[in-house]
Amino acid sequence: MRRNLALAAACAASLIVVQSASAQFTLTASTAFGGGDGWRSPLEVLTGDTAGTAGGTGYNYLGAGNLERGLAFNPVTGNLVLVSRSTAGNGIRVLSGSTGLDIGFMNQGTAIIAGGTFTTNMTAIGADGAVYVANLQAVQASPTRIYRWENESAAAPTVFFSASSNLPRVGDSFDVTGSGASTLAVLSGGGSFGYSVIDSTGAVNTVTNFNGAAINTGAFRLGITFAGTANDVWGKQTSSPLAISNYNSGGNATLSATDLSANGGAAGETALDYAMIGGKPYLATIDANNSSVRIYDVTDPALPVKVAEGRSIPTGTILSGNGNGTASIKWGTINEATGLATIYAMSTNQGIQALTFSFPTAPSFIKGDFNFDGEVLDSDISLFVSALTGDFASLLAQFPTRTEADFTFIGDFNGDGEVLDSDITGFVAALLGGGGRVAAIPEPAALGLIAPMGLLLARRRRA
Repeated sequence: MRRNLALAAACAASLIVVQSASAQFTLTASTAFGGGDGWRSPLEVLTGDTAGTAGGTGYNYLGAGNLERGLAFNPVTGNLVLVSRSTAGNGIRVLSGSTGLDIGFMNQGTAIIAGGTFTTNMTAIGADGAVYVANLQAVQASPTRIYRWENESAAAPTVFFSASSNLPRVGDSFDVTGSGASTLAVLSGGGSFGYSVIDSTGAVNTVTNFNGAAINTGAFRLGITFAGTANDVWGKQTSSPLAISNYNSGGNATLSATDLSANGGAAGETALDYAMIGGKPYLATIDANNSSVRIYDVTDPALPVKVAEGRSIPTGTILSGNGNGTASIKWGTINEATGLATIYAMSTNQGIQALTFSFPTAPSFIKGDFNFDGEVLDSDISLFVSALTGDFASLLAQFPTRTEADFTFIGDFNGDGEVLDSDITGFVAALLGGGGRVAAIPEPAALGLIAPMGLLLARRRRA
């Protein structure tokens, strides 16, 4: 899922400095999860699980019988949603993101969820906390079905989509981005060439015409994620390169391919998830063969840099096989102030891992201080406009020791990973030093920014 993640503190009416830390990446077990080792192993029963969720052989909804493929993180509640095809009961479970405890289930309603090769298979969660579950459909003429719960306590789901996806098989991979009416879902599967993007009105954009690198059938079948924008879709299957596409409304897409195994990866990498952290893009993957988790800096998608690798499964553990290569991996909470993020990873038959990813925090830059003189002054206005209009080349020419990521961080007041019109109010507040004087001023369009700022600057001088 594409996430433009909030910075450690929001800029309202004062200068903000985020302190730097060591440029060190690590990936370690989140030991509060899974009984103390960061791993909820197959069949493991945890003290405090919902009553009735354990049978004679262990926990009913996480085993080694190829029944669990879908796992997602809820950014609103901090919980996980796990989809199991276990016949022991309601298999759409809610787990604590902190401990891995089973804390309940998603209400399925009556006669709503039906149809498909598997009636439920994969899950994804929107930025607003709405939960989506997709079936696996291996018959093109039969309906692909996606169900939506407004939140984890919803009385029943609604049907978000029920029609042909126009592909022979979908639901092996699934992701969503956005929230509310702007939500987009994307699906692919084995035997399918490309993917289908579905919006909240039920419109289907089947993307099968690729320009650029050659693509194999099933290139998006085992892993799919929205990346930098809602038009960027990346995919993966075993023993194949990372497929990087940018699609348009007509079902066409540009395509490039990157061999992760040549950059510290492995042939078994399948599921993947993308996140922006401090203006820098990272890709998380899981190896379906051994549950190894890898994190890549994908600032240049053609040259990904592996920054961390690890797993929370104890050394020497013999894992059940995952012959289908199915898996899920999701970014959890990301705290840019502390430089810590949680990652949840599940390779089918191999349990759920929670890992802590430590990353360098943002440099000691002041928000809005584009010339690095320690203050936000008149001299920063034109530099802010350069960042706002995407003219990073001129900024880099003036300050050759800095990077585009540095300038993005300095101008990104709302934490969405970009410098846009929505950052103008924050910049003006920093320029004026606060006092609430910008609250009643309408946000100007990017190209009309200079004059309104000049007016505000004049007011500041008269104050």
